Amino acid sequence: MVSRPMVNVGQTVAVGQVIGAVGSSGHSSGPHLHLETHLGPPPATSLNAVNPIDFFMQRLVDLTQP
Repeated sequence: MVSRPMVNVGQTVAVGQVIGAVGSSGHSSGPHLHLETHLGPPPATSLNAVNPIDFFMQRLVDLTQP
């Protein structure tokens, strides 16, 4: 994201709700979305990374909706 997310930790969001802006930073070659899902401390390391698809499916999030 090119700025802090427009939502807070624990906040419920709706399908289609804008939660952030895609952009290009660092060494990227163009705008893109990089999604990582982490559970618990320490923050954002490979030690607590989880598969985002499994994470959302376990929470009954329908990933097939546009």
